[in-house]
Amino acid sequence: AQQQIRESMSAVFCIVDPELKDRRGHYFDYDRTVVGEAARRGFAPVILSHRKIEAGLKTGARTIPTFALGIWAMNPHRQWGNSLKALPIAASFFLDLRRGTRAAGVDRDSTLFVPTSLGGHILGWALFALTYPPNAGPRIVLMLRFQDEFYDNSLLARLGFRLLERTAARNRVELVTDSHRLAEDYKALTSLRIGVVPIPHGDRRSAGSKPARSAERPLRFVALGDAREEKGFLEILDAVRIVPTLRPEREIEFVLHAYTPGSKNVRVALERFRERAPKNVTLVDVALAVSDYAALLDSADVVLLPYHAEFYRSRTSGPFAEAVAAGKPVIISDGTWMAECARALGVGIVCADATPTSLAQAVVAASREIARLEQKAREAAGRWSAYHNPGRFMDAILRSRFELPEFLRGARHA
Repeated sequence: AQQQIRESMSAVFCIVDPELKDRRGHYFDYDRTVVGEAARRGFAPVILSHRKIEAGLKTGARTIPTFALGIWAMNPHRQWGNSLKALPIAASFFLDLRRGTRAAGVDRDSTLFVPTSLGGHILGWALFALTYPPNAGPRIVLMLRFQDEFYDNSLLARLGFRLLERTAARNRVELVTDSHRLAEDYKALTSLRIGVVPIPHGDRRSAGSKPARSAERPLRFVALGDAREEKGFLEILDAVRIVPTLRPEREIEFVLHAYTPGSKNVRVALERFRERAPKNVTLVDVALAVSDYAALLDSADVVLLPYHAEFYRSRTSGPFAEAVAAGKPVIISDGTWMAECARALGVGIVCADATPTSLAQAVVAASREIARLEQKAREAAGRWSAYHNPGRFMDAILRSRFELPEFLRGARHA
């Protein structure tokens, strides 16, 4: 191990993240966690970020503002996928990538890790790999983390996969994902192997600062992250009003992280909700600092994650990873990746997908069974974090060690 560290002292571990601009969402937390593990192993961590990155943002790495456009400039929806507008966007990405890697001092001993990309970027990566002679360029690890239609939405994306298949071996390019379900879905996209890697961030185990619960204190149900329809935010607002009609025995309060509403429907629903918001509801309208976010999670008795199966059948969730690692009971929607993990771990309550009444019933059920749920959640936290942690993640990335966690292997075999 010491020899490996000595050999990698001058090697660059470069995270390519055009979405990194500020601390909002999980881009920042994901990158910061990976940077910490790379530095611990003796690499020189570098991040190629969006050009408009927030001044003074502390990532722990040498951060080079590189990309003029975030990944979502490459619209993933099929109706726009074949638009000629995608060509200049793809060219911009490729040119920025070349400039950024040169500035970072990337060479054959370097690893480029790409935490988030879309189908339209695959062509850019294939062309980038071809700019190097065989086996002379850096090792490239591309993470695919969205549903398969985001990578099969245009001729540009399909051309990228075909070209990548021809160049991946000679130029050391690997495709990975953080979901076993996504890996299965992607088999229809490419003949390349898709490795499954652990989720590195999310380990927010309680520091024990939360006071012991008294019989008088309300149970706190928390929703984390931005307010989006596909994350079940509208169902949460409806369920909050339904819960009192179900006559729960315990007093219940809700803290809803509701910043950056993701659609007009959510904005309108939030405005109407505020007009007659129940007294037991607190809306948090700003992105939280890392410490404040951790404190909110730590204060939760139950975490609400009613994500829609249409979008999250195979996709992973950062707040879910954080909640389970912290030993928090969760409420999740049936048919999702989260529900499969929760059942395998024996933790949480599964409600019907996109159904406010079922979500409200799950809230009341959780309030009645809180002691049992908390015990199960504490037991699950250790099993989860034994696999989903920065060390296991980096082992997978550096050594191509791809395997399912023990708790999923047994469940899927059965």
